Amino acid sequence: MYFPFMRGKQFELAALQEISNIIQGKCVPVIEPVKKNIKRLETAITALNTNNIVPIVIINPEIGELRGLSKELQLLLSANKKLQYIPCIKYAGNITQLKSIDLQNHAIYVESGISHEFITHITAHPPIYSLLPETSPQTAIKSVKNIIIINDPFQKKKRNADYPSKS
Repeated sequence: MYFPFMRGKQFELAALQEISNIIQGKCVPVIEPVKKNIKRLETAITALNTNNIVPIVIINPEIGELRGLSKELQLLLSANKKLQYIPCIKYAGNITQLKSIDLQNHAIYVESGISHEFITHITAHPPIYSLLPETSPQTAIKSVKNIIIINDPFQKKKRNADYPSKS
C-alpha cells in the first residue's frame, strides 16, 4: 500500500478528487491541511470516501494558515459528520502531547524524538498507523505495530535544467 504525503493545497486536493476512483485499494493519502477554508479538503475527502478510501489527515499541521490551530481544525472537520478520515498527530518528541490523546483512534506521524519512553507508550497504546522515518532505530521499527516506513527518494536538484529530459 502506498501512503503519499500531500499538502492540502488546491491542486493537490483537486488531483486526489479526480483520481480517487483509480487509487482505490492501492493508496491511502496522508494530507496536511494548509488553508483555514477547508471546503476543498472536505470535497476531496468526500470523493475519497465515495471510493472506499479513508485518508489520514494531520490535525496539528505545522505549515500554512492552520499552524498552531489544531483545535480549530478538529472542530471544523468534526462539524461534517459524514467525513471519514483518520486523524493523525504529528510528533516531534513531546511525549506529554501523546499521553493526552487516545492513540487507538489516531495515526501518528513521527518527525523526530523516538525514545524508549515513546516506544513503550505506543506499544502499550498502539495507534491505527505509526508513520516512522526509515532512519528510525531498529528497536522502534521492530516494536511498533501497524508501521509505515516513510522516506523521500526524490533526488532534488538546484535547478530545473539539472534534471534529465526523461525520468
